[in-house]
Amino acid sequence: EPMAVLAVSAVLDKIPGVIVRATVPSLNGTSADAADSAVLRSLASKRLQIVECDLLSPASLRGAMADVGAVVYCATSTGSFPARTASPIGKVLARFVTATSGKYVEEEGVRLAADELAKQVTISPNSARSMTPKFILLSSAGLSRSGWSREKKRALAELPIGTSPLAEARLRGEGFLKTSGLPYSIVRSCPASATERRGRTVFSSGDLAVGTISRQDAVDVLADVLTIQTAAWKTFEVQGVQGLSPLPPKATLEYLPLDSDGAGFTTGYAVLQQLRPPEPKK
Repeated sequence: EPMAVLAVSAVLDKIPGVIVRATVPSLNGTSADAADSAVLRSLASKRLQIVECDLLSPASLRGAMADVGAVVYCATSTGSFPARTASPIGKVLARFVTATSGKYVEEEGVRLAADELAKQVTISPNSARSMTPKFILLSSAGLSRSGWSREKKRALAELPIGTSPLAEARLRGEGFLKTSGLPYSIVRSCPASATERRGRTVFSSGDLAVGTISRQDAVDVLADVLTIQTAAWKTFEVQGVQGLSPLPPKATLEYLPLDSDGAGFTTGYAVLQQLRPPEPKK
């Protein structure tokens, strides 16, 4: 019997051996991302179950998460993926949700989903470090830069710093997940676009990533992370490099530090290897 994975407002149609039970967020009766909803429904199959769910309702989440073994959480108040700019309907929705409930799915929704999953998944202290991620959170690159020292901000002045209430809510959601006790991966994606050409995904840590990434490449990262043990207990960034063919992510993820290590950023051979050009054809 394949494990059921709850994919919250995500397009994850290429995960082998699992049932993806995708939710279409119903925030105060309003569909959060009509485009995603249409894509999800078009992908409906035996492995993909479409579930209506209010991500801010414990009872609604409980029903959607019945017998789920892992969660891939991609929902935001402005759509499913970090984007260059939020859509007009997304901006209106974000204001509407906050005004009516005072809560963000990036913060309260993550906390509720993690709490519910923790009730269903047995995590023993002896096995926790050897498990694959059970809660994968799609977040945004640049979130932690507002907390940098003045000197670091000055040295890296070209990097954008997010200080919006939505960015702060995402950061608090990450904090909830880190203290949940669940094996997790926090994937901080650079702005994703459905029209961006696919390329090579580059992994890094330290919140220094800039640029963009193909939406489908970001989706593939989430699917890959589900089955990679060395991705657990880590926060890392992903960006896309066009013109280079994809590489298996496992080796680089193994090199990235655990959050508990407190490493400021990652450099070194394994990371630089991600940028190597393809071997010339003989």
